[in-house]
Amino acid sequence: MTVLSEQVRKLANESSFINQSSSSDLSGNFGSLVVPAGGAFFAYRYVVTATTYATGSHNVSINGIVVQKGAVSVVGDNVYSGLIWLDAGTYPDVVFSAEGVYVRVSSIKAGLCLFSDVSHRAFGLYSSAITSVAPAARCTPIGLIAKSTIIVHVSALSNVAGGHIELKNVGAGLDAYDDVFIQVDGVDVNWSEQVGGNPACGKLVLTVNAGSSHTIGFRVTNNGHHTPSATIRCSVINCPWLLTDSPGFPVSSLNFSRGSTLFVTVEPLFNNPATKAIHVGRRRCCSFGDATDFYGSSVGGDILAFEYRFDQIPPKSCVVEASGLGGCIAVVGVDRI
Repeated sequence: MTVLSEQVRKLANESSFINQSSSSDLSGNFGSLVVPAGGAFFAYRYVVTATTYATGSHNVSINGIVVQKGAVSVVGDNVYSGLIWLDAGTYPDVVFSAEGVYVRVSSIKAGLCLFSDVSHRAFGLYSSAITSVAPAARCTPIGLIAKSTIIVHVSALSNVAGGHIELKNVGAGLDAYDDVFIQVDGVDVNWSEQVGGNPACGKLVLTVNAGSSHTIGFRVTNNGHHTPSATIRCSVINCPWLLTDSPGFPVSSLNFSRGSTLFVTVEPLFNNPATKAIHVGRRRCCSFGDATDFYGSSVGGDILAFEYRFDQIPPKSCVVEASGLGGCIAVVGVDRI
């Protein structure tokens, strides 16, 4: 037997910037963030608590530029998170804050990380369509990379005095605000997340083929109330090891023999969803749920160290599915016979 594995999450390059552990730890300006040469992912996660009256807002800003913002409309605890690419340099002001007497931001976690197989466009001003090229198909210990995940993180600010931005989905009606549509290859697509305001913030998450090239763009318009004008900033990340909420896996065809054992480690990244999942098998023509579609499964929060031995089933007849936006694939490997 020969064990072959690859740690695609580069743990040796990770650093924690903020690591609060309870709701008694509060928001503020956390000072300078130093991003090393070559740049890095900036991952963050925080809890917004609204008590008594759900009136207020929360935001994350870097050097005075809002990266994420949202209005508070529900009493209780809500988790917010994000992942952007930052170029190398020193960012003197990293602020997590809340507005409103009954609104609090706490339990903040943030830091820098890296992965194998990444293409990126750092968070910054948008001026024209951005070309994102998925990392090339290459061999891993378990097979060839076939898919990659794009995450676009957007902050849009109206240039009109007293203005307001709405992030619009395909076919949505126009209004008197500045309406921003997101486009892939020149075609409007739906946002994965969107929060209106000034600025408005949103995300697009999609899966593409390895080695493929796509353009990301924006269309700013309205119902003719005024000349539409907005300043848009965004980050574009393209990496096969980032999970989405849709089941999938970067390696579509397992390339090892029967009798081998597959190893896949799924971990929290910018969030720790309790619904992270990994399965081995194949969805049937008449599916009666995961228990009848998959030979092996693991579901839950924290680290999922999954393994499955292909004693009876040929690996090439099966697929691997993993999901859980905010999580990632950290290690892939096989114990070959």
